[in-house]
Amino acid sequence: MPKRHYPRLLKESKSVTLGVNNTYASPTVINFFPPYYTCFLAGCQIVFGGTFGTGETATAKMDLLYEDGTMSSIEKSATATGTITLLEVDLFSLISPDKRIRTILLYGKSNMSSTNVTITFLLRGWYI
Repeated sequence: MPKRHYPRLLKESKSVTLGVNNTYASPTVINFFPPYYTCFLAGCQIVFGGTFGTGETATAKMDLLYEDGTMSSIEKSATATGTITLLEVDLFSLISPDKRIRTILLYGKSNMSSTNVTITFLLRGWYI
């Protein structure tokens, strides 16, 4: 009889490196490998921290890479510290119900030439 793999809680807190001059830095990557082939993303909060400069806008981006090579993305921006919770409508626009997520890529950027802003993604759901 084959071994069963039951869903496992996904609860990740991932900080990202911020790029400057409106350019994203290299992503923070979460991959899903056997025995957990995908994840069900049930929620996400984006925490903007640190210190914002005058006129600074920080942008957080999440890409979902599916097993067929397609991708979906969402971006959220802030001009002050705080937390943005992705709403159900955000998640529904991001997630393709008939595809398996293989990789989550998390990015951050600032419109300034240097930054003291931090971005942390709080992800929750299940590994399946």
